Amino acid sequence: MNSVVLSTSQEIKGGEKLKKLKNNKGFSLVELLIVIAIMGVLAVIAFNMFGGVLTNSKKRADDQQAKNIEKAILTYCIDSNDWKLTGAKDEGGASISIVGIPGHDLIQILMEPIFDAEGKEYGPYLSLKDPEKAITDDVNANAYDPQWNTDSGGDYTGWKIKTFPNKQSVKVEPTKDDDAIVSVATE
Repeated sequence: MNSVVLSTSQEIKGGEKLKKLKNNKGFSLVELLIVIAIMGVLAVIAFNMFGGVLTNSKKRADDQQAKNIEKAILTYCIDSNDWKLTGAKDEGGASISIVGIPGHDLIQILMEPIFDAEGKEYGPYLSLKDPEKAITDDVNANAYDPQWNTDSGGDYTGWKIKTFPNKQSVKVEPTKDDDAIVSVATE
């Protein structure tokens, strides 16, 4: 039995013939479309999985920042024995009103030295982000603001700060409400 070998076919095991394409240099349009569709599905899945990472990291950073502020206030209260936050004075001896002020303002107060009635200096308890600039400059004034704030698409408006004189403790937490003020527990 004579077999004729065609130039467009190739003999494989069992004597079957397989047609060979003359131009086999690349992928077909269907193959490319399938790969692009698969990559698109994977991209959507990855985006959904990692989309919340930035939000979660900002929330965690705010929780850590709250702990740092809490420690600064606690250190002031321990140093000065001023658990009701009523004995603070500025360099000139004028009383600094702390209770009822926005938490943001207390944080700025903690960036400067605080004095008691006898003139004893305490602090500063929080660092300036840029010591070359004034505390009221935006770089320093906003250094301890929540990162997940309403300006960046978050929910936090500031810090809710509460001292507990009887327990000798301080609680600082980011807040979504307009109650971002300093208060003293009466219990």
